Amino acid sequence: MNSVLKLILSLIIAFEISFINNLYVNIILIIIAVLLLLFKFYAFKAIFKLFLIGLIPAIGILISQLLFGQRGPLFAYTLFTRIYAYIFIGFLTTKSTNINDLIYSLQQNFKVPSKFCYGILAAFNLQREVKHEIKIIKNNSAMRGINISWYSPSLYFKAILTSLYWADNLSQAMESQGYKEDSYRTYYYQSIISNNEKILFVLIIISFNLLFFI
Repeated sequence: MNSVLKLILSLIIAFEISFINNLYVNIILIIIAVLLLLFKFYAFKAIFKLFLIGLIPAIGILISQLLFGQRGPLFAYTLFTRIYAYIFIGFLTTKSTNINDLIYSLQQNFKVPSKFCYGILAAFNLQREVKHEIKIIKNNSAMRGINISWYSPSLYFKAILTSLYWADNLSQAMESQGYKEDSYRTYYYQSIISNNEKILFVLIIISFNLLFFI
């Protein structure tokens, strides 16, 4: 399925389970997400880590509702499973989505401005360089006898200055290659949403909403 359609689908599901309290729907969503992660991505360790990450807030909500809530145990377990439904659906969407495909689809199919799309794309592709630059800043400071921790304001200030320099260079490089924001563009990679993907999207939404009547 198209990356943007998957993102929209996950947002719709998350929005609906936020306002409709149904324990069985939450459990079904968790089971489907876990099975897809296991058999499609073999994410055994990731599932275990996600379970541990959500354990503290989930248990906190469960205990608070059981001890002090006024809506009974069913509502408490619904909130407990809702947290894991958010976690696993979000991770499944992230795991199955390529950032380049997502940006191209937003730009071509949903008419998001090219300047915004290329900026987001550059930010993701510069992650390694940002991490490397942070190490350089820390090493340079250590050579002068200054220890910069991860929460030090000077670290982020210097990183922001470097990012602004990169942004200016990137802008000049794009303009030198003939980039103009408002001009007509052709694309090497064509992102097309097929009719089958649209039909599948609608069928999943209908099937999901039918679960609330079980």
